[in-house]
Amino acid sequence: MKRTVLQPFDWFLIAGILVTTMLYSILVADIRLSVHSADWWITSICSIVNILCVVLSAKGSRLNFLFGIIYNILYAIYCIRTGHLGNAAVYGVFFLAMQFVGYAQWRKIGTRGDGEQVAARRLSVRGILSVSGISVAAVAAVYFILRALGGNDVVFDALVTVVCIIAQVLLTFAYVEQWYLWILVNILTIVMWVISSFRGHGTGYDAIMVINYSFTLINSVNGLRVWYKLSRQTI
Repeated sequence: MKRTVLQPFDWFLIAGILVTTMLYSILVADIRLSVHSADWWITSICSIVNILCVVLSAKGSRLNFLFGIIYNILYAIYCIRTGHLGNAAVYGVFFLAMQFVGYAQWRKIGTRGDGEQVAARRLSVRGILSVSGISVAAVAAVYFILRALGGNDVVFDALVTVVCIIAQVLLTFAYVEQWYLWILVNILTIVMWVISSFRGHGTGYDAIMVINYSFTLINSVNGLRVWYKLSRQTI
């Protein structure tokens, strides 16, 4: 059986996260204070674990779910600390549970040929329309719930929360179209953490989350390319 092999582009993303996070900690934040901050450790470890998760996901490897478990726990904790309640709930409860569901579902779907890459699928036109309608209705509902709870940045929090859930479901069932949503999620999340930082809702380490999701955005574009190739080989 062929093993999942990381390519130079994958190593670029992993190294990029490590280098930029350390440069930010040294040049912008006070590294001597940062190492004694729980938020610095949470955001830094989140960045490393997340890039490993999404790189493996883009390659269609089931190992992504292992790193996903660790990431979702840590990211939910950080979201609670910064008042992003919608993200905290979806990552700490839904996403965490879906890592186990996703692993089992990918085993059920099977792999492509003699490798470890999942057999990717595509949504029908009817499926795309259904997903779009559900997404719009869910965003509106979550927005009013978060507003009532007094959360921060509720518009972006609602958008990211709902799109994340839909994308995770599509990921679980190995649909290519998940990557369009992950690209949107990453853009919205970058904007959310930038706004959080400027409004003073964050902890001072929101820039690390911006760096994290910037590299994740690059990986999502690559994931879309790889999965379209996988879906053609599945047909």
